Amino acid sequence: MAMRIPMWQMNGEVLHVEVMPEMRVADLKHQLRVLQPSADKLQRRITRVEVLLDHERLQEDEQTLGHAGLLPDSVVHVLFTMNAVVCSSQEASGKQPLELQVVSIPESATEIEAAAFQDCSLLELVSIPSSVARIGAEAFANCSSITQVKLPESLAHIGESAFAGCASLRSVAIPSWVAIGEGAFKSCSSLSSLSLDSVLTLDTEAFCGCRSLKEVNIPGSLQEISPRAFSGCSALLKLSIPDSIREIGESAFFACSSLTTLNIPDSVLIDRKAFQLCSSLRSLHLGDHVQMGPCAFAGCHSLKSLSLPKYMTVIPQSAFSGCCSLSVVRIPEGVFQIESGAFSDCLALTHVHLPSSLMSIGENAFCDCHSLCTMTLPSSLSHMGNSAFLNCTSLTSVRIPGSLTQISSDAFHGCCSLASLEIPNSVTTIQEAAFMGCSSLTTLKIPESVIFIGCKAFQDCSALSSLSLQGSGLRVSDFAFTGCGSDLVTQSCFGQARCTALAFDTRVVVPEVKDLERTVASHDVGEEVSLSSGPKRLPPQDVLVIGRFRRPWFLHERVAKRCATSGVANPLRRGGVRVNHCRH
Repeated sequence: MAMRIPMWQMNGEVLHVEVMPEMRVADLKHQLRVLQPSADKLQRRITRVEVLLDHERLQEDEQTLGHAGLLPDSVVHVLFTMNAVVCSSQEASGKQPLELQVVSIPESATEIEAAAFQDCSLLELVSIPSSVARIGAEAFANCSSITQVKLPESLAHIGESAFAGCASLRSVAIPSWVAIGEGAFKSCSSLSSLSLDSVLTLDTEAFCGCRSLKEVNIPGSLQEISPRAFSGCSALLKLSIPDSIREIGESAFFACSSLTTLNIPDSVLIDRKAFQLCSSLRSLHLGDHVQMGPCAFAGCHSLKSLSLPKYMTVIPQSAFSGCCSLSVVRIPEGVFQIESGAFSDCLALTHVHLPSSLMSIGENAFCDCHSLCTMTLPSSLSHMGNSAFLNCTSLTSVRIPGSLTQISSDAFHGCCSLASLEIPNSVTTIQEAAFMGCSSLTTLKIPESVIFIGCKAFQDCSALSSLSLQGSGLRVSDFAFTGCGSDLVTQSCFGQARCTALAFDTRVVVPEVKDLERTVASHDVGEEVSLSSGPKRLPPQDVLVIGRFRRPWFLHERVAKRCATSGVANPLRRGGVRVNHCRH
């Protein structure tokens, strides 16, 4: 038979509970825990319930209420207390790590020792008294059930990885003048609210991997943001950096992929990869004296406009590589070097203004900028690295300044829209594959200053129909002009040029050649051949096609017949030269 029993709380309030004599004490405690007045879910879950019958504590949970002597007129009190263990460490509590849910640090404690509660994965609430000044390394590491922690104002130091891996921790307020150790809150993946007030130091990886953190206000007490301090905070939307900051460490905000706006104050050094892969960053303001390291903003896919610092002198390696929405860049006067890969893979980049102070463009600096249309290189430029404009497929014209003496390997390789090219008299060397695949180039004049054309330098320039080789001491390497126009016409072609037998593989019209038969007959296939122009003019249909991959020379029928008069049948071999076919 059910009984409605009044149960008195310590505050004088009464709970009326219906019970049955056969109900266990444990069942009554569970029912009372549900009825407790606290609205805090955590507190309700970790509260301990004690029942006093006629001022005697009911300790046997399996005992029935009838057996315990409960009657309708019994005097019953109920006590709600926190299920807390007062101790300074898990070891001192005498309990196993999985037995701790609530811990109260003794009032006399001044320090929580290293690894004191490490791996107590069911620990949900910690009460830290105002006497504590130091929390040791890994003190609460991997306490994955802690949802909140209140740090006392007396606290001066939070040790290395002190709260690392507290995956349920949602908010934390850091008191003033606290030194935060390396990885102190690393991988607190639920941390969404953070208050930093006059923090003394912020060490490496302090909040790395806090992927729920949405806003950070860096306090003015800091001068440096340490490496990887907020790396991987992928939900970070707002970031405030004060004027006191002088350095932002390596990868400090790496892959903060939700950050949309950024204002870097004056005179800040941005270390390598500091904002790499901030893929939502659309607005960036940099102070006049800001300097940066390699890959500082690489992979910022949403960045559309860029105003570089007024007093910048070097654009570092891969600084803006992969900023595929960036369309226009104006590089300020004073910049003398663009390092390797600085703007590579900026797919939307259409225009770049290069300053008159620029002296060096590094390797791959503008590689794969597929939308870049025109490029004027300043007269101050003295060095251009390999693949500087590789695969700039929309580049239609380029002005090479007279200050350059060498066009480097693959410099304009794959610039398939390049139709206009002027090589100045200052250039002496055109390196391997420099203009390979420039399939829109129709005419080409190599000035007298050029003494060397490298392997594949103009290979697959399939529209090239007019070629002028002016140099008297010019050396042309293998495959330099293979894959070019099917009727490539040369003007003053060869002169005193030394061309390998593999330099061309197409029909090359030779307007003036002296002692052609004697020259051809005196060399082996693949050997360098020197052809000199002279007064004898061959008919226009006489052609010379130089073999590829050690294929033989092909001579005009008239020349072949001359060779045949020596009594050797076709195909002929004379002086190492093999005549396999006659063209008419």
